Amino acid sequence: MNSTSLCGKGNIDKGYYSNFPLLPDGQFIHADVNICYGIIYGIGAKSLGEQMGVQETDALCFIESFKSRYPDQHMETKFLKETVKKCTQDGFVQTIMGRRRYLPAIKETNPYKKAQAERQAVNTVIQGSAADIVKVATANIQTQLEALPSTVKSFGHLESPFPKILS
Repeated sequence: MNSTSLCGKGNIDKGYYSNFPLLPDGQFIHADVNICYGIIYGIGAKSLGEQMGVQETDALCFIESFKSRYPDQHMETKFLKETVKKCTQDGFVQTIMGRRRYLPAIKETNPYKKAQAERQAVNTVIQGSAADIVKVATANIQTQLEALPSTVKSFGHLESPFPKILS
């Protein structure tokens, strides 16, 4: 699987982007990756436009067009909408380990502040949960390293690259 197929339906083809004459040849795959990851990680049109070298209004068009290409039953779209809906109801989101982030701006009347809170909600669930997984894995690795009969004294440097984790 290549990195451009992470949004589920494979690489977005040149035919799709041929409707957008703003992108030079060869930038189709980069646009695909930028938009896909951007949507999942909560990028706004302004930041996406800066990354892609296009106007904010054009970036917004890319985002909306990308979302419309994947119907509501598509997992990522459903996840995004359900995360925002739950955050709007509860006022917070949770990571898989139960850490909460309160986002009072999710109920803002200012559309820009509300949109930012919506992106933060999705981003918190994804990146916060990833951090939870890394923390647990790191602690488990540390426990297993400590159980070994020998210890790492040096790894080409004067100090050990394995400091005590989560002491």
